[in-house]
Amino acid sequence: MCRLRPVRSERAVRMLPGNNASCSISLVESRGCSWMVPGNRSAASNIPMEEVVAPEAPASVNCLTGQGAPSSAHGAARRHRPAGALLPTRTHSVIGNAPIQRETLFVRRHPAQLTAATGIRHARPGGPARHSLVAAALLLGACGGEPVVPEFTGPANIDLALPWATATVAQAGGSADLVEEGLEQARDNDRLLSMLVVKSGRLVVEEYFGTATQEDLHDVRSVTKSVVATLAGLVIERGDIGGVDDPIGGYLDTLLTGLEPEKAAITVGHLLTMASGLEWDETGGFGDYTEWIRSEDRLGYVLDKPLVDEPGAEYNYNSGAVHVLGVILEQATGMPLPELADELLFSRVGISRSRWERFPGGFHNGGAGLDLRPRDLARFGQLYLQRGQSAGTPIIPEEWVARSSVPHYAWRFNSGRLTGITYGFLWWIVPRVPGPLYFAWGFGGQYVVIVPELHLVIVTTNNWRGVGAHAGRYERQTMDVLVDYIIPAFR
Repeated sequence: MCRLRPVRSERAVRMLPGNNASCSISLVESRGCSWMVPGNRSAASNIPMEEVVAPEAPASVNCLTGQGAPSSAHGAARRHRPAGALLPTRTHSVIGNAPIQRETLFVRRHPAQLTAATGIRHARPGGPARHSLVAAALLLGACGGEPVVPEFTGPANIDLALPWATATVAQAGGSADLVEEGLEQARDNDRLLSMLVVKSGRLVVEEYFGTATQEDLHDVRSVTKSVVATLAGLVIERGDIGGVDDPIGGYLDTLLTGLEPEKAAITVGHLLTMASGLEWDETGGFGDYTEWIRSEDRLGYVLDKPLVDEPGAEYNYNSGAVHVLGVILEQATGMPLPELADELLFSRVGISRSRWERFPGGFHNGGAGLDLRPRDLARFGQLYLQRGQSAGTPIIPEEWVARSSVPHYAWRFNSGRLTGITYGFLWWIVPRVPGPLYFAWGFGGQYVVIVPELHLVIVTTNNWRGVGAHAGRYERQTMDVLVDYIIPAFR
């Protein structure tokens, strides 16, 4: 099991998720540390999936308004920042929905043929799908037209229940050349399925690779955890849970008998910050995760683990503990996670399709069980970028967004070219360059990245099945493209 304690001297430990690359973490002591991977659903588990279909978002669009772990280091805590200690946060102003001129978009149907379209091309077998937004930007540049004047570069507070408005990279003030260079690098990743970029509330890049399409539901692994954290904030807001300091025992007493008082005293906040104190080793996405996913009693498996640390004292990545949080949400509200998510979150921001892994016994996998479409992942990220609002209407309490997206620990680690990573409320935080940014991170390269200063949201999905111990390589390959090309393109 990987646990880290403060020490007085500088040390470097190898803690990079899912691979054998090294990263440095200052002022920590490593005990048995290796790679901690966001939960991995066993392909052979035959666990049933439930698909939830909510009412579709409006089919029409007003053209005047234009509305329309991951396997990396999940360990290394120096000390725990109190959950209530908030860092200064930035509030985005609302600029409204400025009129835009919708342009003709182009997509490559064949290397020698360009056709006006508004959708995506179904990729040639083994070839990348080129999205119209990027192709249009390149065509406009190639035709020698007037330089594009950036139109959409500032903060936005769009109505997330409406279809996405689109713009070119140049209209959003970005470098189309740098974006295309990044996409060329991304195509070297044979696991990459999608990459979307939203700038100032408009979709400016939407690429699908291989046979992936816009409507595919993607198993987003531990991105699920960030959604569950959001639901926790919403359930607390409406009073079904008293707060992050509530002990978990009171919500589980009808399900478990004989839960030791020390475990019953674990709080909701401890689960949100991976500090339950329970013994757990999720090395490489396997270990306890594999045994847990195969067990008949998923709740009992987690809570039967011994306490090896005082709750709140040390970080230890634990997908099972986040599943316990999901069970608590279901118990507190009397609603299954899919229904709860649809009522409190998805239906309010235009997410009309989702699928959630259902365990035997009725509970759903809160640690790594959610499937969403890439465009809907972008809605989720944009909601956080907008400080929990949709067109000025509060969806998530702004204070919850702030508490989720600031560091709760003093330790830092690196993953490829992304440096200085730490942890919030089931979100990963990068307080400095290339940030400040924060992101949801799922095994094998599922990312929802939010860069507040650039008004930017980036989504990627990868095919994680069968990657095994190589998951970290695909994660770094994906994130390096974002750090080296996509984010700089909009600076």
